[in-house]
Amino acid sequence: MKTKEKEIQKKITELCELMGEDDKFFFFRKNGNVVNIALPSESEESDKRISAALAAVIEAHFLGNGEKGIDRFSEIIVDAIEAVIGVSPLAGSKLTSRFAIASLLGLKKTMDKLDVVNDKDDDEGEDCENCEFMRTCENEAAIKYRREHGIPKPKKGKKGGRKVDVN
Repeated sequence: MKTKEKEIQKKITELCELMGEDDKFFFFRKNGNVVNIALPSESEESDKRISAALAAVIEAHFLGNGEKGIDRFSEIIVDAIEAVIGVSPLAGSKLTSRFAIASLLGLKKTMDKLDVVNDKDDDEGEDCENCEFMRTCENEAAIKYRREHGIPKPKKGKKGGRKVDVN
């Protein structure tokens, strides 16, 4: 069996030597307590491609689009992440803070795609005509509505401020 393992290691080494720097691949192998990982040459672009490929595999699993191998591989990755969070509080906190940042970025992208904005100019959704505070409201939309419909501005109280009814 040792001969077979040495032969496999030799073939993996040959494979790595045959691959060019632009080739994208990764390979995991565990031999006892020794883990060998073959990756493409170290560059930010190749790392992003590997991350994107793994993300697509995990996404397919969670969305139910994965096949048996994809689902199994995804569960292994997710189980490993859960193990890190459960075993090491420090590593878990660092990992969850990265997840939180990624979640916020994803939420922002989703909001941008939906064109959800919080403009002050977008006050047309307010119904000033039927509002019980229409005569005393200081909102710009209410002031504009009062001007357009000839409604007088709120009366001033004895102390000089506008009279505002409080429930």
